[in-house]
Amino acid sequence: MNGRFSPPTDVSLDEARADWQRIALWSGNFFSTWEWADAWVRHLGEGRELKVHACRTPDGEVAAILPLCLSRSRPARILRFVGHGPADELGPVCDPADRDAAGRALAELLPTLGFHAFVADRVQPGLAPAAGGRVLRTEPSPVLPVRGSQLRRVPGRPQPQLPRAGAQARAQAFTGTRSAFQAHR
Repeated sequence: MNGRFSPPTDVSLDEARADWQRIALWSGNFFSTWEWADAWVRHLGEGRELKVHACRTPDGEVAAILPLCLSRSRPARILRFVGHGPADELGPVCDPADRDAAGRALAELLPTLGFHAFVADRVQPGLAPAAGGRVLRTEPSPVLPVRGSQLRRVPGRPQPQLPRAGAQARAQAFTGTRSAFQAHR
């Protein structure tokens, strides 16, 4: 057992909404919001089988959501995180302090779902080892300052340094930090 949560339970997107919205505030990640998942399901994931699971603490409080969906059914049944494709950081919806426990809960859950493979692209830092997975490739994901905004430093992730002179130099620095996925958009 993962040590922090009871075994994850199957819930619908709508059943998970209130807990998901509460927990997403802790994550600090737009792609972890219920609103993002709902929009993705309606517009890009239409017709896909959802496998959303809630992870509860011993006192019954939902502390993590595992938002999964069937990505492909033939020739193999492939499971992925809801939001894959346009999202740049996916994983369990939880407080960053619970990420390891949520990763272990995910590792325990996956074999019970009857899928041939689980593909986790653009996942949160540290999720692969916590879930017993292996990182095959990484890509940078830039954070760009907006005048007047307060940037939150993400531990373990380098912050991009943009040159101060000239719009062309800033544009070149920006495109040089973009991932292969973003550069082709």
